[in-house]
Amino acid sequence: MSIEAFIIQGNKLKPVDDLFVSKSQQTGRIDFDYDNASVQYTNRELDLIHFDPKAKKLYVAIVAEDGKVSNKNIVYVVKGNKFVFTGIEKAK
Repeated sequence: MSIEAFIIQGNKLKPVDDLFVSKSQQTGRIDFDYDNASVQYTNRELDLIHFDPKAKKLYVAIVAEDGKVSNKNIVYVVKGNKFVFTGIEKAK
């Protein structure tokens, strides 16, 4: 699963390389692999990447090395024109 940032320039899409800001890097893409079986019997699969427009927060599921989706999210908050990492929260 992934999320990737683009802008429209003229009539073309151009990737944005620095929209997501973490403690160690800036990137235009967040992606991860996960084990479908770890979420298939819950609504969690539909919510692995979720944007809350009221809170201006982007939630990205944390996935273990074995592919199992945890009950925690990495949280990015809109600050200016970037999504800035602010911490980890328990999934709702």
